[in-house]
Amino acid sequence: MPTCKHCGHQWGWKETIVQLFSFKRKLKCNGCQTNQYISVKSRNRLSIVGILISLIFVPFMSFGVPLRYIITSEILIYIFYIGCIPFLIKLSNQEEVLW
Repeated sequence: MPTCKHCGHQWGWKETIVQLFSFKRKLKCNGCQTNQYISVKSRNRLSIVGILISLIFVPFMSFGVPLRYIITSEILIYIFYIGCIPFLIKLSNQEEVLW
């Protein structure tokens, strides 16, 4: 779970999901009210996992799996992925550039 780099407050699962779905770059710590940012390493990790999940349908289609099974599996995998996001995030005190 993410931990504030300023005060050490460990964010809960629900708190992290709510902060992430606000779609802001700055995430505000509920413990000390300072701005936190998702680290570059975490952003890269999340994007790579998201891309790999979206490519799962390619082998399914190659083996002739019916479309309804592919769509169902994609939805279930994305729900699982969203549930795991808070465990993959590390926070930073300052915004880091991607490259």
